[in-house]
Amino acid sequence: MTTEERKSFDDFKRELLENPIIGLNFFGNMDKVELDNIGDLTTRNRLMNEAKNKFICQHLGINYRKEDFEVSDEDLAKEWAKGLPDKV
Repeated sequence: MTTEERKSFDDFKRELLENPIIGLNFFGNMDKVELDNIGDLTTRNRLMNEAKNKFICQHLGINYRKEDFEVSDEDLAKEWAKGLPDKV
C-alpha cells in the first residue's frame, strides 16, 4: 500500500469511527461475515477487523494485502516505548 493509499484508508476509517451513522450505513452493506462457529473472541475480532479492512480497501479501490495491516511485536514494542520517560 502506498503512503497516499494508506492516508486515504486512515482518513476514511477515521470518518467511519467518528460518525457512527455513516459507519453503520457503510458496514451495513458489507456481506455478513460467518463467525458463528468461532468460539474464541480474539479470533472473532481479528477476523471481523480483517473483513472491515478488506471492505474499506475495496470501496477505495485499494489492493488489500494482509501484510499492510500487520505489526511485528518488535515494532509494536518500539512504538510503545517512545512514550516512556528517559532514564535519569
